[in-house]
Amino acid sequence: MAWLNLITLLFLTKPALKVLNDYEKQKKAGKDPVFDPVKVGIEGADFWEKEYKAKKAFIPRMRVSNSKELIN
Repeated sequence: MAWLNLITLLFLTKPALKVLNDYEKQKKAGKDPVFDPVKVGIEGADFWEKEYKAKKAFIPRMRVSNSKELIN
């Protein structure tokens, strides 16, 4: 049974590293990280693609000032 888990981990390593790198890039750019499966090359993530499009359409309308603006 452990072999099956190890093999699965090998298959998931590359996509997981892509997602981690994308997350870190977004954080360094000062953005609130959002998971976009298309951007990192993950296919067949229908739910996440729809969720990303819905958030992308909703976020520009919902402008919330960040904590730095509140302090100044």
